[in-house]
Amino acid sequence: ALTDVYGLIYGGIDSLGVTERAKDLTTMMSTVVATMANETACPMVAQDFARSPGQRRLFPLVELGSLPTTHGAVIRENIQYLHERLLGETLAANDPEIEATFNLFSETWQARKDAGKGPDVSSDSEFCIQEGPVNQVTTDPNQTLRSWAVVINYLLRDYRFIHE
Repeated sequence: ALTDVYGLIYGGIDSLGVTERAKDLTTMMSTVVATMANETACPMVAQDFARSPGQRRLFPLVELGSLPTTHGAVIRENIQYLHERLLGETLAANDPEIEATFNLFSETWQARKDAGKGPDVSSDSEFCIQEGPVNQVTTDPNQTLRSWAVVINYLLRDYRFIHE
């Protein structure tokens, strides 16, 4: 479906009824981006944190126990790493975009703590783990996994990621 349906929806051609590529972003295209970010962010994070730090592709500098209240510097450092890895941009530690992304992480973490969210990564109300991949994190007592998932979702929707 990805190449047949999404390719056409995202501006591709089928050489029959659609013979010109879309040059402007349509509502359907932005919906595809949002859907893919929503569906992949949390499982990507859960699977990456299950790896050893040296094997991680997204989070080599932090652990699920790295909290914004006690590990702000290392979280910002990993955010810089994510901006470089996913968006291809090298930003200084004090760049406003790094601060905005850190605030997104921190505010999500605080909201989850304030809401008394449970430690299960997948529940009836919050599904995170995809079937198939092995060695995924299944508990998140610190509420950082989903906070990182929100950051990844945010970055996957960025123009620089979509149109690299």
